[in-house]
Amino acid sequence: MKSSILLLLLPVFSFLFMHGPYFESARHYVNDSSFITHVLDGSINEWPEERFTLHNQTTIRYAADNDAHDLFLAVSITSSAVQARIMQAGMSFFIDVRGRKKEFMGIQFPIVNENSPDLPAGRNPDVTAIRSMMILNLIKLKLFGFSGDVPPYQELMVPGSVNVAYSWDSLKVMHIEYRIPLSILGDAASLDQKNISIGWKIHPVQSAMQNPTVTSTSTRVVGGRSNSRPAQTPDLNIAGNDRRNVMTDEQQIWSKYLITIRR
Repeated sequence: MKSSILLLLLPVFSFLFMHGPYFESARHYVNDSSFITHVLDGSINEWPEERFTLHNQTTIRYAADNDAHDLFLAVSITSSAVQARIMQAGMSFFIDVRGRKKEFMGIQFPIVNENSPDLPAGRNPDVTAIRSMMILNLIKLKLFGFSGDVPPYQELMVPGSVNVAYSWDSLKVMHIEYRIPLSILGDAASLDQKNISIGWKIHPVQSAMQNPTVTSTSTRVVGGRSNSRPAQTPDLNIAGNDRRNVMTDEQQIWSKYLITIRR
């Protein structure tokens, strides 16, 4: 009799286990590259390693993901020389929803400040010192080409708009994360299964002072977190002419990303 009751109750117990808190938690945190629980804090710990692509010339690693509401991007910059140039001359991120590598829509961060000092000489600049020197370039972002009522300049964290967070880990690797609402890119239904182009441009140092921007300091800087992410490629791997080009010439990175709306 007891065996019969247990057999009858077995499906009930199975249902409760499969839909209970423990199973839901395990399913939620499974390390599946198609599902990432994003936290916009400048740390890339939630991003699986296999999602990143390495740009050999600059040693920059980048990744993209989306959910039903937002497009997420992450950039990891190992080279202190490249970090220094980005903080002084600025970097732009572009989105072309038609996949044509056009530079009509995007985000500039860091933005160029007319009072930015010259970078110190040396092969491997002190990133901590440069951070303090270039702080005015790291407190605002510039938006261009987006639909709707989007201001050209804004703080890094504005509800309902583009958000950016950055940090350095314990190995002095710089990380930048972006969150872009899909609603400012177009209708969500039309974006599903859309193969878009995403790209970054590191501006040449000589043009840094040609586009001065706002210098307000009334915003909170998002950064300063530490994590134990291993370094990927040291500065010494950028050598000779390649390294000189990285520090003087405009550098561009372009890639394709397929937006998939998970429901």
